[in-house]
Amino acid sequence: MIELPHQHYTLGRFTINCQDLTITNGAETKKLPVKVFDLLKLFLLNEYHSVQSSEAIEKIWLGNEGVGKRGYTNAMWHLRKTFSDLGAETEEVFKTLHKVGYVLVIKPEAVVDETQKTSSNANYKDIKYYTVFAFIALALSLSAVIYLFLNKEYIQTFNGPALVQQTDLQGIEDQPAISNSGRFLVLRWQTEDINSQLYIKDLEHENLPVRAFTTSRFEKSSPTWSPDDK
Repeated sequence: MIELPHQHYTLGRFTINCQDLTITNGAETKKLPVKVFDLLKLFLLNEYHSVQSSEAIEKIWLGNEGVGKRGYTNAMWHLRKTFSDLGAETEEVFKTLHKVGYVLVIKPEAVVDETQKTSSNANYKDIKYYTVFAFIALALSLSAVIYLFLNKEYIQTFNGPALVQQTDLQGIEDQPAISNSGRFLVLRWQTEDINSQLYIKDLEHENLPVRAFTTSRFEKSSPTWSPDDK
């Protein structure tokens, strides 16, 4: 079956209904057989609105020349008679091209239904909203990338809340973890030359110095306390 982009067309004073397979002129309507209407669809669809017998046989009768040649001749006779019965003058609608085929004399015009207009408008709105959403998402993504790039040094070095200097050692103190009882503070200390280690401070006895909690040749970090402060 030949598919068309629209359901209704006009040929001058004639209206073509592709859903009902009918042709109407004023108050009179004629219904066509399926293959005859498919031939009419080919005239509507083709760029120059002409149809050769070979094309019709290939697309409507699926290349069966024995059946297609007779079918094409009969379908054209049926089409011309139908328009004639609806009041068309000779060659008002179709004109014979010698040894070529037939051509529509009247240029067909598509009739856009209200439902198609509504659907088209809805699709346009959907596309517009999706485009705006995609643009916003892209802008947010770019903003996040720029923020991360500008703050990469801060992000790479920050590993915990700010900490008041607790030792006299040269280096960085961070990742503080206070015990559940609130008495002890464990923190990480590191320099560029020495692997980070953990140190512990007795908060109830401020005069006591910070002491090493780990002395490993491997890096130590992210101190946490168990529920029983061990």
